[in-house]
Amino acid sequence: MKDKPTAEFLLEMGELVVDAMTTTDAVREIPVVGSAFKAVKAMDDIRSHLLARKIGKFLSEPGLVATVAALKASERIFEDPEHARAVGETLLMVLDKVTDLEKPVLLAKVYAAYLNGDIKQEMLMMIVHAIDISANIDLQMFIGNRAEIPSTSSEWKGRLVHAGLFKLGYASVQFGGAASASVTPIGQALKDIVRRNA
Repeated sequence: MKDKPTAEFLLEMGELVVDAMTTTDAVREIPVVGSAFKAVKAMDDIRSHLLARKIGKFLSEPGLVATVAALKASERIFEDPEHARAVGETLLMVLDKVTDLEKPVLLAKVYAAYLNGDIKQEMLMMIVHAIDISANIDLQMFIGNRAEIPSTSSEWKGRLVHAGLFKLGYASVQFGGAASASVTPIGQALKDIVRRNA
């Protein structure tokens, strides 16, 4: 193993991660897979190992595996290869940037919803962007995976305004109240995706 270049070793490690974590060959047809392994091969450092782990988490999400298998069985998978490749590259860029191993699972659920036709490409890209720029703890509170802490009940909502998951309403301020936060269509789409995949 010492004689192998680091990139080749990490590439093989990444393939082993995906092999161990996926349950169907159909998942290999997801465009992000091919792009991901090219990227892992090119990096030649610890970053590629971390990317391989994130890809493994993404590809092992049960909802994504089931969706891809169903689409493969019905021969409806990736009717537009160029479009599928572009979406796969965007997902890969986001996967490369995320700083934890929970976001790849959330991204996989969103991608599965897109493949199922539950959301359009534009919504997919907006949700992916929101996940990318949001702190994971705030996302987990937003989707209901974490109990809300009373002392920070409005702080996390405020932080998610810039991601487009909440919008502020100021009408009540005129009557002495605080600004209210309500869920946007992007936020509601993300909540619906998570609820369907619970």
